[in-house]
Amino acid sequence: MAEIRAHGDKTRSAKIRVDGPHVSIPVTAAQPLSLAIHELATNALKYGALSQPDAQLEVAWRVERRPPLEEVVLEWRERGVPMPRSRPTRRGYGSELIERALPYQLNATTKLEFTAEGVECMVRIPINPNDAPLDA
Repeated sequence: MAEIRAHGDKTRSAKIRVDGPHVSIPVTAAQPLSLAIHELATNALKYGALSQPDAQLEVAWRVERRPPLEEVVLEWRERGVPMPRSRPTRRGYGSELIERALPYQLNATTKLEFTAEGVECMVRIPINPNDAPLDA
């Protein structure tokens, strides 16, 4: 979560809440997941919760056990972001990465929404106990 904290200065840090247990993710998931978080953080800094004075960003993750696998569930929620009435018609690199690359590369389930309050994103990544872990 250093990627998110890197975008916080004294003002922004109070707007960011990061919460979750220590998790070991597969090495193969580290780069694509880091890129997705980077894209979400960059867009929040330019247009979303990190660019708005009264907005908040919450990033939380948890591990869900679904034998024989476990899944890491990451949730990104922006609140208090004045969103345009019309939703984006063009999908950028971040959207493509989250909606297409993560499911393809990691067998992840993803959901990216532009709500009235801001961006919400959920990424569910299966973890096979036999994968080489990378502590996150």
